[in-house]
Amino acid sequence: MDYKAEIERLKRELPVTVVGHYYQRDEVFEMADITGD
Repeated sequence: MDYKAEIERLKRELPVTVVGHYYQRDEVFEMADITGD
């Protein structure tokens, strides 16, 4: 399963926002809708 495609699908279907912070894994950070310090 392509996790990136699955995350994008779920983000379209569910009322969610993925928040990324610089200390998170790169995989999480690149999928985030909002990033910050």
